Amino acid sequence: MATAEKPITKPRHIGRWLLICGFILLAGLYVLRGVIIVPYAIGLLERTAAANLGLQLSIGHLGGSVFTNLEVQNVTTVKRLTDTPLADLTLSRLKLQYRPWDLFRGIATFVAGAAVDVDGARLVLDLTGQTDDGTDNGVLNQIYLPPALPRVDIRKSTFQIKGPGYETGFDGVSLTAHAA
Repeated sequence: MATAEKPITKPRHIGRWLLICGFILLAGLYVLRGVIIVPYAIGLLERTAAANLGLQLSIGHLGGSVFTNLEVQNVTTVKRLTDTPLADLTLSRLKLQYRPWDLFRGIATFVAGAAVDVDGARLVLDLTGQTDDGTDNGVLNQIYLPPALPRVDIRKSTFQIKGPGYETGFDGVSLTAHAA
């Protein structure tokens, strides 16, 4: 009597186990992102701010879903590294919402679809070291603005400007800017 051959299912089982293990690994990374990813992301943000803003910042908390939003809380200036006009920056909360699939349609579409929500910001500009001869020393030539800006909501913020012979401040600033 001839026995029927069993179909080979070993590759299917291996593939299923690899898929399950990959899913468990990704889920574990997502659940443990506060321990595995966040410290490195905070360090990257602090180094980027130091290089681009000339301020050494301390970030208290970084959270949110990596896929649709990021939330930064308790940002304070530790020290001013260079003689740029930005002298101090403090944020209670900054939330950035975005759609990552918009990157496939270009950076302008990604920026236009984003939303920035700021609570309790304090921004100090120190213009006392700036020249009075009308030149901008190339500062304005370095600013790049995309064709469309994101939606911006700013609440309970303070803005101060210090210049040669004057100082002015705005407390309780609220600003809402939408694409429309």
